[in-house]
Amino acid sequence: MTPRALREAVALVVLVAVMSGVILVILNVGSGPATDPHAGEQTASAPPAVSTPAGGSAAPAAGTNDPALVTAGTRLYQADGCAGCHSLDGAKGVGPTFKGLDGSRVQLADGTVTAASHHYLKVSISAPDAATVKGFPKGVMAGAIASYGLKAKPAEVRALVAYIASVK
Repeated sequence: MTPRALREAVALVVLVAVMSGVILVILNVGSGPATDPHAGEQTASAPPAVSTPAGGSAAPAAGTNDPALVTAGTRLYQADGCAGCHSLDGAKGVGPTFKGLDGSRVQLADGTVTAASHHYLKVSISAPDAATVKGFPKGVMAGAIASYGLKAKPAEVRALVAYIASVK
């Protein structure tokens, strides 16, 4: 391959990547309330209510350490493309890493700090724009998972939470 052909190929790849990002922004962030699948939901200015015991970490939700739930959540993580944005090794990706997330403290885009309790994780999965983590763009996850209809699939959300809780 000639140097010119290589430069053109690289330029084409970069152009496709940039246009993909622009399309995501247009479809998911700039669409406004008329087509926003999460219109009317709680926003980052009002993070999900998190109740924690005096020790500061949230108690595990019933069944979240169930091996069958963790296995189901593992399958969903792989099949639904979660791995494309959320690492398991602490590396920053398009979304926050799942390593050590359960029970940790997270700073939200509005500056508040909250516990990544199982309730918080459930809300973050089923309504991702309700409380966006600082440093990550709002709208990306909501657009990426809109077709999964997770609000109507509480068993899948529980499985994903169980899996996230298992990633230490």
